[in-house]
Amino acid sequence: MEMIDINELPVLSGGEDKRIWPYRISGEFSVASVVEKIRDKFLKLHWTTQVWHSSIHPNVSSNIWKLVGDICATDENLRKRKVQLASRCCFCRKEEENKDHILWFCNFSELIWKWLGNMFNFINPYSFEEVLKKAKNKSPAIKEIWRITYFITMRELWFTRNKCLYEEEGFSLEQVKKKILKCTRVKEIFFHLPTTNNILLCCDGASKGNPSISGYGFIERTHSGEFLIVVSGGLGISTNYYAEILSILNAGEWAVSKGHREVWFITDSAAAIYAFQSRKVPWFSIKRWEKICASLNSWCFIHSYKEVNFSADGLAKKGANLARGERRVYLSRPEFLVTLEIPNKSYYKFY
Repeated sequence: MEMIDINELPVLSGGEDKRIWPYRISGEFSVASVVEKIRDKFLKLHWTTQVWHSSIHPNVSSNIWKLVGDICATDENLRKRKVQLASRCCFCRKEEENKDHILWFCNFSELIWKWLGNMFNFINPYSFEEVLKKAKNKSPAIKEIWRITYFITMRELWFTRNKCLYEEEGFSLEQVKKKILKCTRVKEIFFHLPTTNNILLCCDGASKGNPSISGYGFIERTHSGEFLIVVSGGLGISTNYYAEILSILNAGEWAVSKGHREVWFITDSAAAIYAFQSRKVPWFSIKRWEKICASLNSWCFIHSYKEVNFSADGLAKKGANLARGERRVYLSRPEFLVTLEIPNKSYYKFY
């Protein structure tokens, strides 16, 4: 203070002093700003979109997420926790065990990657980042097949290691190859129209958090493939299973209201199909389903893969994004728009 002349200090205004929280532009204190200030911040990971890609089964993605994040019980991680043990790879029995050795550098792993590389004309990868770059300039189809294949290969190598280490099971190259091929097999799927005088209802439900904001959607077609109606609606807070049930109920009620008596229901939910066929639907849908059945002459359920039922799947996701109580119905003549106000503040839009 002896080096500073108080008269030289800038004075912004008169009056009393005021506390300022410098971590917000307004200067006002908030708990959220404290959390933002003290929380650990990490660099954005470039591989997350690859791991959680829509073409990868969530079970596989979760396993790869743990492996890449090094959340796995290797000897190396145990030593980091001060656990003293003799380490040896269960495959080659020559080197110390760590994640990179098991997945990339072990002789056993190298033979697996060489076998796959011959199929794709790729050289052996030696890191996860290198694997991601292999199909960079390839066609979208090759990229997707390669992504699925190398994720499953990483998982099977790790699962084989666990069974060998903890369950004392044997292992062989041919056995691992068969498991990889079994998980990556290509299955041909088809879309079938109903028989004459039957109506096809492609239904689907979606929940963003299970339970969370959910929606449903269905598409109605004739036996000749003629488009009749598309409906997408919001359901509020619900589980994915309930959304699947309600999509079928709404589709069935719509078909009955239009005088249809022979109906085919298509959905990708095996659980929903079992519930309706075994008459074990949730309690809130029993009466609604009984009324639908009483008005139909015949009905049946067909299980379909999401890749075939993709239009209904997209409608269900759009329905989850709708405002509460909003329902949009898309007809074959989109130039007409009518908005109908409902007393409970929800509303319907007809396009």
